[in-house]
Formats: sequence, C-alpha cells, structure tokens
Amino acid sequence: MTTHPALQATVQGLRAAEAGAFRRALTLLEMARADGRPMARAEAVMVTGLLWDAVLASAAGPNSLLPAELREGLASLARSVLEEVGRPKPDLDFLILVNGEILAGLATYH
Repeated sequence: MTTHPALQATVQGLRAAEAGAFRRALTLLEMARADGRPMARAEAVMVTGLLWDAVLASAAGPNSLLPAELREGLASLARSVLEEVGRPKPDLDFLILVNGEILAGLATYH
C-alpha cells in the first residue's frame, strides 16, 4: 500500500511536533534535576503534566485513530504520569525515564 506524499508529510509533521513537546518536557525535567531550584522543578512538573493531560485526552478521545490496545496503554501510562506529577514531590527520575522512552519511540517513526 502506497501512502500519499501529502499524508506522509502531515504525519511526519505531527510526529515532529509530538517529539518536540516531549523533548521540551524532558529537557526541563533534566535541568530541574541538575540544578534543584524549586521554580525550575515546578515549571518542569507543570509542563510535563500539561503534556500528559493532552496525551490522555488524545488517547481516550473518540476520534483517536490509534489501535485500541495502544490507546489503552497510553491512557494507562498517562494516568501514572499524572498521578506522579500530582504528588507533593514528584519523582523526576521516573518522569525523565518515561518521557525519554516516549521520545525514543517517536524517533522510530518516519
């Protein structure tokens, strides 16, 4: 099956935007872990929470084109991340790991 070039370009653009969002969150989390400033930590956790709110809304939304198993897995992961960011002192190592893994996964799609 051949993919139309315009559709392929659109999908690549969306993947690049998704990767950019995860890269930004990951960078902020790594910087917050390195310097330990409370404001840097708060910003990193907030950005991560907003990103994963969007992931959850997208995965659980009725218009998602992802396979059901993938949607369910992403929704479950999103809930775990959101639970972590809601803690009084979120585990930055966990958040860095999850965001890094998702970013690496996005890099495999061309």
